[in-house]
Amino acid sequence: MSLDRKKKFLVFIAYVFVIVGILYFILKFCLGYLLPFIIGTVLAFLVQKPAVSISYKLKIKKSTAALCCVILIYLALVLIIVFAGNRIYILAANFTHKAPVLIEKLTGAVKGFSGEIKELTDGTAGEYGEYISNTVNNFAENLLVKLSEWISSFFARFAASLPSVVFSVFVTVITGCYIAKDFEKLKENTYFALGEENTHKIRKIWEITVNKVFKIIKGYFLLSLIAFVQLMVGFFIMKIGAPIRIAAITALVDMLPVLGSGTVLIPWAIVSVLTGKVKRAVSLVIIYAVVTVVRNILEPKIMGKQVGLHPVVILVSMVLGLKIFGFAGLFVLPLIVTVGYHYTVTESPLQHSM
Repeated sequence: MSLDRKKKFLVFIAYVFVIVGILYFILKFCLGYLLPFIIGTVLAFLVQKPAVSISYKLKIKKSTAALCCVILIYLALVLIIVFAGNRIYILAANFTHKAPVLIEKLTGAVKGFSGEIKELTDGTAGEYGEYISNTVNNFAENLLVKLSEWISSFFARFAASLPSVVFSVFVTVITGCYIAKDFEKLKENTYFALGEENTHKIRKIWEITVNKVFKIIKGYFLLSLIAFVQLMVGFFIMKIGAPIRIAAITALVDMLPVLGSGTVLIPWAIVSVLTGKVKRAVSLVIIYAVVTVVRNILEPKIMGKQVGLHPVVILVSMVLGLKIFGFAGLFVLPLIVTVGYHYTVTESPLQHSM
């Protein structure tokens, strides 16, 4: 490689690192503030194609059709939120009304459990019997206090954040309406400001991103399907009631890497042990182990095949994404790495100079 090519390569690598750094800063520190604008922009973008069809059929301007589409979406969301909010309010009111009774029952159950432990330890644990009983009592009391504090804190935080949420919703609505109405004009002004070369780069990155997003979704769907088959076979062998439905629900949960099938299977196994169904608990643990091992083996390979990268690269990007960005990083960083790689292959200065 000539000195000139090496320089171009190093400049391009530095450029990529700067872009990734900017994206990291935006996602880590600015996403919460920019989210209303992002949601409004995305909604305005999504209604553009339907707006073309509506404007042609109704003989109205595309901008007017796009604005009407956004308003209809907002109205539908308002109806959904009002319905869901009403149900949540009813549940919260019922819970608030019944909470003292439930806490009293829970306290009584804990005291009864503590008494049983004391009876079991009397005469067998000696001086440690009272200590064990007191420990259980203290733990239960602390747990109930923490639970009460958490419930109070939750409602207090919810009430405190309500004005901010209302303002964010207002900004989202206004942003969506304005952008939907003047979408074409804003697009032309943006292209003019960016210039022809940068516009070409953005379009290329967008094409790669859309293509790879669908492939990533396809990969996770395939992993979920494999998990569903394993779970269904395991539940049939265990003779569990409604095995297909339970396997489908567990497979959907397994699609989320942070949660996984263990979110369903491990608590189920614990409950089975507590109720004396040890054989079922062991079977559930075995199924969980099989599903987890198969997923860990296949996930890098399937995702690597879908996005065109080596499985190790996908695995490293997923781990780093989880550490840096949290749950969203499991999807965001592999996508950034994939888009950056394919863009580099097709558009890099090094590629053009060879």
